[in-house]
Amino acid sequence: MQHDTASSLTHPARQWLLRWAAVGASLMVFALALFALNRILADVRVGEVLAAFSSIGREALLVSVALTALSYVTLTGYDAVALRHLHLKVPYGHTALASFTSYAFSNNIGLALLTGGSIRYRIYSLEGLTALDIAALTGISTLTFFLGAMCALGIVLVAEPVTLSAIDRLPVTLNQLLGAAMLGALAFYCVWVSLRPRALDARGLRLRLPGAGLTLSQIAIAVTDIAFASAALYVLMPAELGVEYTAFAGIFVASLTLGILAHTPGGIGVFEAMILIALPHAPPDVLLGRLILFRCVYYLLPLAVAAGMLAFNEALHPAGVARRLGDTALAAGGAAAPQLVSLLVLACGALVLLSGAATPDHARHAWVSDLLPVALRDSAHLVAGLCGVALVILARGLFRRLTRAWRFAAFALAIGAVAVVLRGFDFEEAGILVFVLFVLLGTRRGFARRGRIRAQTYPAAWIAVILSVIGFSLWLGVLAYGQRGLDPQALLQFGSHADAGRFMRTSLAVVVCAVVFIALVTLRIREDGGAKTMIPLGVRAISRASADPIARLAFNGDKRFLVDDSDTAFLMYGVRRRTWLAMGMPQGEPSAAASLLWRFRELAEAEGGSAAVYDVSEGDAAALNEIGLVPARIGDRAIVDLASAAVSDPAGSHLQVAAVPAADVRARAATFAAIRAALPQGLLQAGFSRARLSDEGLPRGDALILSDSDGVALGYASVWFARDGHAALDLVHTVSAPPDEMRDHMRALFVASMAHARAAGAATLDLGLVPPGGLDDLMLAPALAAVGPGFYEHGSGFADFDRLRAFMLSFAPRLVPRHMATPGGAQLADAVRDAGELITGQPSRRRPRIDIRAQTQER
Repeated sequence: MQHDTASSLTHPARQWLLRWAAVGASLMVFALALFALNRILADVRVGEVLAAFSSIGREALLVSVALTALSYVTLTGYDAVALRHLHLKVPYGHTALASFTSYAFSNNIGLALLTGGSIRYRIYSLEGLTALDIAALTGISTLTFFLGAMCALGIVLVAEPVTLSAIDRLPVTLNQLLGAAMLGALAFYCVWVSLRPRALDARGLRLRLPGAGLTLSQIAIAVTDIAFASAALYVLMPAELGVEYTAFAGIFVASLTLGILAHTPGGIGVFEAMILIALPHAPPDVLLGRLILFRCVYYLLPLAVAAGMLAFNEALHPAGVARRLGDTALAAGGAAAPQLVSLLVLACGALVLLSGAATPDHARHAWVSDLLPVALRDSAHLVAGLCGVALVILARGLFRRLTRAWRFAAFALAIGAVAVVLRGFDFEEAGILVFVLFVLLGTRRGFARRGRIRAQTYPAAWIAVILSVIGFSLWLGVLAYGQRGLDPQALLQFGSHADAGRFMRTSLAVVVCAVVFIALVTLRIREDGGAKTMIPLGVRAISRASADPIARLAFNGDKRFLVDDSDTAFLMYGVRRRTWLAMGMPQGEPSAAASLLWRFRELAEAEGGSAAVYDVSEGDAAALNEIGLVPARIGDRAIVDLASAAVSDPAGSHLQVAAVPAADVRARAATFAAIRAALPQGLLQAGFSRARLSDEGLPRGDALILSDSDGVALGYASVWFARDGHAALDLVHTVSAPPDEMRDHMRALFVASMAHARAAGAATLDLGLVPPGGLDDLMLAPALAAVGPGFYEHGSGFADFDRLRAFMLSFAPRLVPRHMATPGGAQLADAVRDAGELITGQPSRRRPRIDIRAQTQER
């Protein structure tokens, strides 16, 4: 019996504390950044900041937009270099789409929410890249940025040490020494990777590093990207900045790196605080206004372009049409659109909350006071705030593709657009909300998942985003209204000029709504993981009626179950350490499969685990990609077409096989008990993907007993008959014997099972999984080697994968590729190890290491 949920997760309480400690650390850094901003901006009024925001010249704005475009074009080089290193051929147009959309997303949301199911996975998987290819590409791209950042920062520390001393508070000489050390480390790294192939080991993954030539290309591309990005901000800076571009670029890269390391969404707050601290002589109001404008140009504008482009393409050509036309880039766009739209909606919610916290424009304030009654303005302010917090909360549901979230978000955007106009004639803001509303309407097909919003899991990182947005809006309101923004009496102040009162009332409503919702989703009773030994009646009925032989494994007694609300489908799974491993796709009604897969992933996340699905077909890739899982090939399912199969037994006449109908199995209990007593040690502990004996120690279904000429029982097999003419070799157990004899015994049982299945009217017989051909050339090979041949149903009696494959192929089966779907990256190594332990019932011999390498050595 395998570990249950509580014991399989290593110290759940500690994991929960670690997750929330990381989030708490990010929130603390964010709070410290706001504290620093508050000190710097103590004498600044929000109106002055907004004036600086809107006073930029058109020429400077256009130059900034152009430099932003050049920066994002350069970002495509990150992926291009990685693809070249990995010897993967992807058309540049598709590379540009994957790079642009993924960076538009990650630049805004930060690293905390990026998982194995990211946009890059969705797009590149449609180009035929495996999970390991994409993990390697992501790793190389990340390395490219940090190499370029180190180079740029090192150059600036050497050339402009005085300016950076304003940030790190270190002596000038020490800054120069640090810069020289960074450049020296880069030079050493280039020499190090040029001498011989080098690799980086991390969490079970082994990634071969680019050679010296590509490393120099990485540095050049990243430095160029940083130069364009910093220049996009520099041209927006006021004339009285008093800092040369070289020094400013160093300040930019240092602030950007600290923002990334802080794990706040998009580095917001931290980046701005560092810039303001490093430039104490510049007017803080003008500086902050231009920083906000830079956020709009470099972060929000590319996000809006990416989402709008994908929504337009999806509206004209649905993903299914795109796939039929062979346009993988267009199909990938349709798959990625919901994630980008969710971020746009989150940004809209933040915009509504932040604009509501700022002091109103005086001219518009006068117009509103003259044209609208105070009660309507107060109500509009409150409604706008509630729409803003609703959009921030609903972004998670949109990320999960919920239909209800799509409907509520569309409603909140429409009502919010009207409310911001009535609140203060904010027509520009209303235009943004309407634009996002049309983007949302254009991607309707991507939000087809049923489910309640409150039933979704909200990871700690998402809650941190919600709290950060609300916290920033509260800070902005206090900055705008000073002590009036903290005066409880302001709550009861009504009138044309009671802007602080409106801010206080709206903020109170927003905080209450957010706190109540967070309490509901974090303290609610989580979905039961399912009974492990008691098999629900609905599961029994679905398994017996299924045409998929995998359904028989529900009777093992070693799995948990998720059953849909109508009892027409179920998903079975096991848990080992942090891996929640489903055995195959959901069984039963196909329309319930997507909902069960989402529930399974969310249940795993709620317990701090990682979802994976074992033994799936190539046709299941699209459904698995929807929940952020990427298939990796683990072997082939060997299926014998019984009409043309040879059933003569080459083992000789000294072996005899007797067929025992299912109804007579109990009468031969003594024979089965004798065989069980002589089985190899540990064989009966195997399970999960292997069938198990019943609680009485007997095979399920028809059995075949193997004996020698003296009548001594040597083993048994059982055959499971599914509907529609399909059958599966359920169990094959043979007594301990020399390897050659055990293989002869297995061969005799295999052949007898084929003959028995054909006589019973079955058209095909599933013999089980076979190791893939050319296993040594697969990236997954080291991980499978760490588990051993026991990873496959009939591998326990074989010394290596080649002998097992040769044995299985001797029956001339038809091979159907099978995969295991995981979030990818480092989690793939852990999933293979944990799957092996679930299947064999034994601890793995060592932690597997997956070698991610290029197919040929770089010259």
